[in-house]
Amino acid sequence: MTRRNPTSSVFEGVGARRGLFGWLVGLCLGVMGWMAVASAAPAESNPAPWALSSPMNERILGPVTVRYEPELARAAQDLIPQIPGWWSEIEEALGEDVDDRITVLLTSHAGELASASGMADWASGVARPATGELIVAAHGPDGGRVHLEGVLRHELAHVALHRAVGGMAVPAWFHEGVADNLGEALSPSRREVLARGYARGLPDISSLEGPFGGDRHDVGEAYAVSRDFVEFVRDHDATGAKFHALIDAIRRGRGFERAVVDTYGVTVSTLAESWRDGLWSRFSWTPLATSPDAFLILCSPVVFVAWFRRRRRDNRERARLERESDPVLAGHACPGPAACASCS
Repeated sequence: MTRRNPTSSVFEGVGARRGLFGWLVGLCLGVMGWMAVASAAPAESNPAPWALSSPMNERILGPVTVRYEPELARAAQDLIPQIPGWWSEIEEALGEDVDDRITVLLTSHAGELASASGMADWASGVARPATGELIVAAHGPDGGRVHLEGVLRHELAHVALHRAVGGMAVPAWFHEGVADNLGEALSPSRREVLARGYARGLPDISSLEGPFGGDRHDVGEAYAVSRDFVEFVRDHDATGAKFHALIDAIRRGRGFERAVVDTYGVTVSTLAESWRDGLWSRFSWTPLATSPDAFLILCSPVVFVAWFRRRRRDNRERARLERESDPVLAGHACPGPAACASCS
């Protein structure tokens, strides 16, 4: 029979108690860490609402809250009743029925927008898709009037797209392209920028992540390219079913690149090549139209025709004069050598 060592029994008890104490300490630290993360998460996901320094009036229409500066009361009165209809159109284009609670702030100047949101001072609209907040300025930094309807629809599309894809990440060019496509009508300046870009070589779609937050003059081509490419993707089929399927696949967590392959059967790069090939028929005239001598070149056929007609008229007139100066050609009898030197 083996006798136990009383000393070892004591040490075993102490070790057990120390192990239990360590486990409890670890558990407490883990809970405290989880509580710290949990308390910090709402602060990141729910930032403080945007606030403008000017006094604001407020009007609520169902899920839509609009706050506006008093001098913009007329503009707000015209815009507010149209917001639900615009929202429904955007939802239909995306193929998703999403939460329609939004807050719109209307300010008179882009400087107020920049101060409240941290955006560049040239921006006339900004959206915080995660919270459904929008700010739209009635005047740009130069004091010029802004097309409020187009800018507001653009920002509404940003919020709707974010909710339609369930907050999943999509490229910046896709976000901006969808918002521009579903928001504002195509302006001649956008088309001109795209045409000029085509003439010298457009950037790859994948390189359009950074330009949207840059200088005002640098973003024009990025917006034009992203808008036109998204329109090409949307119009891939007449019913828009594939675009709806793309949005749904992104929402289900497939990832943007994988969702494009699942929906269209090709990669984003291949889609972009097809889009680029189609631009040739639309903008192959661009180098001619944008050259300094374009006016003279385009007018050259008119000038040639005018010159040709003038020359033919001059030849007829010269022939007539020759006939009148020659008696034979003129059709009368020769009066004789004495009177007509040409007959002598």
